[in-house]
Amino acid sequence: YSPKNIELLDYMNQDGTPHYKTYNPNQLSQQVNLDGYWSYEFRTSLGWPLKHLHSNLNVVLGGTYSDIPMEVVDAEKYNKTVIDDKGKEKVFSEILDDDYRFIAQGETILMHNANAYAQLTLGSNISENIDFTLRYNLSYSDNKAGREVLNNEFLNHRATANFKAVLPLGFTLTTSAVFTQYLGITNGYNDSFLLWNASVGKKVMRNLGEVELCVNDIMNQNTSFSRGVWAGYSQVRYNSTMGRYFLVKFTYNIRSFTPGTKQLKIAKASGVPINLFDRVERALNSLKF
Repeated sequence: YSPKNIELLDYMNQDGTPHYKTYNPNQLSQQVNLDGYWSYEFRTSLGWPLKHLHSNLNVVLGGTYSDIPMEVVDAEKYNKTVIDDKGKEKVFSEILDDDYRFIAQGETILMHNANAYAQLTLGSNISENIDFTLRYNLSYSDNKAGREVLNNEFLNHRATANFKAVLPLGFTLTTSAVFTQYLGITNGYNDSFLLWNASVGKKVMRNLGEVELCVNDIMNQNTSFSRGVWAGYSQVRYNSTMGRYFLVKFTYNIRSFTPGTKQLKIAKASGVPINLFDRVERALNSLKF
């Protein structure tokens, strides 16, 4: 690990000569074909109607297991010290050939990845005026290799709630909240945030349209981070976000313009041709408050 002063091609000069740039990476990796890769996965899903809650409960359980072969090279074994033109010592790693392919022979080890996950979902079936969904996701990941420095174990859970109600006089209330947390068991990493959005609105245009005043990220906590684990390293990624902001949103429901069964029967009996754009024209004419 920690190869020093790796010179890689940066760009080609106008005269055709290459320009190299020196890098000091913490880790240098290359994809190669190795024997010994195995992957297994199982998943099951169950659902129950909860009549007393007028809702449906769904449960998902699953897991994956994989063996990933890796060839690990200790860069320190291939480092050499040279003296430059100014008499200063420089350390170079002789682990790549002229085509930047590994020439060093490493030790083949297996990365054992075990993952288990569960999901609970409670969805409403009360009426067209009330809709809510509650969901909880839990996942556990244990990644072990022949070298302890590559081991990684962490827990991730995510809770989601969505609710919308149509109130008297056509007013609406909508809110959603997502809580995400990553717990690093191996390295003590711990990060979480709550993303909460809400809006109030009013149905317009014969209930086909809706105008809403929305607030995004009420708690102003969104960091939009994610964590990934690969065979040789783990990564936590943070993305820039807008944070809390307000907006006015307009939604119009076009619905279906296909003639109904009753209209088709009447048209066939009378021999009158069907105008498929009649409902479109009437809908466009109704686009007014």
